[in-house]
Parts: sequence; structure tokens; C-alpha cells
Amino acid sequence: MLYSHYEGFCKTAFLIYVKSINQEKILRSIANDFMVAGSLSEVFKAFNNTDKKCKVFKNALPHDEKLHRFAREVDLVKEFDNFLQQIINIPESIVDVESNLKPLVLRKMLYRLGFQYDTFQVHEGLIDQLLNYRNNIAHGAIKNGLEQSDYDSIEKATYIVMEEIKKMIIDALQNKLYLKSTATPP
Repeated sequence: MLYSHYEGFCKTAFLIYVKSINQEKILRSIANDFMVAGSLSEVFKAFNNTDKKCKVFKNALPHDEKLHRFAREVDLVKEFDNFLQQIINIPESIVDVESNLKPLVLRKMLYRLGFQYDTFQVHEGLIDQLLNYRNNIAHGAIKNGLEQSDYDSIEKATYIVMEEIKKMIIDALQNKLYLKSTATPP
């Protein structure tokens, strides 16, 4: 139950953060680089797919396959100023728990959202234990539970991480850290 609470809280909190930024209806030109990159995820996906035309990359590709990537790069450069003048819309898919919110997955989400990605390094061992206990219990490998002292340590670390995530998000929203001029690099 503790793991479910942890994963659900983190996912919901980060989705609220993304939704709050999107509701600001700011231009990409004033957003920090992490928000801009996140909002261009579909463009980057299309950029990497040289087999397909799309609304961004409409030009016919040269016959020489070795030039396909370069042709896409030219199209990207041509459209970049337009991208910056569009309202930011970060997709919810940027908040991806990858089926289990392991410490590495949390690091990825923090980084993609422009937060210090190694903030919870000191708690990662206990969060890993939480996930391992949860998986072992769910798959029947552990039937006797765990020691109260072990649970207390894991619970304390889990609640610290959740509380700090809440504080980070509130701080980022209040101080508009998602904007270019106020951003600090992770």
C-alpha cells in the first residue's frame, strides 16, 4: 500500500505541475529549455522518423537516403522560430512511471521536468527496498511481511521524498521556475 501511495502521489503531483504550466499558456520563447524540449516531444519523434511525412516535416526528402536526416535538420531549423512563438503544451506522457517508479525512473522524470535529478539520492536505497518488498509480496515470494524497524525506515524515506516533491513543485510554480529567466540547471 505504501508503494501504491508513493507512485500515485508522484505521478499525480507531476501531472498537476505539467497541467499548471500548460494552463499558463506561455510562449515557448519564455519557457526554460526543459519545458520547451518536453513540449516538442512529438516534433522530435517526427524528426527521428525519416520514413514519414508529417505537418512539421512536409518537404520531400532527397533521393539519397544519406541526406534524409540532414533534410529534416534543415526543416527543423526553418521552423524553429515558429516553434518558439507557439504556446507551450507539455504532454502528460512526459510523466512516465515506466510501470514501476524506481529511483532511476524518478530521476528521469525530475530531469525532464527541469528539477535537480539527483535530489533523492540519499533515499534511493530505501525506495528500492520498498519496490522490492512490494514486488516480492505481490508475486508471493514474501509471505511473512517485514520487520517493523525496516518498514519504519522505508516509510520515513518515502514520506520525505513525497514531501520534498510537493515542496519542489510548489516552489517551481510560485517562483515560475519553468520560465527561462528563473530556471536553474539540474
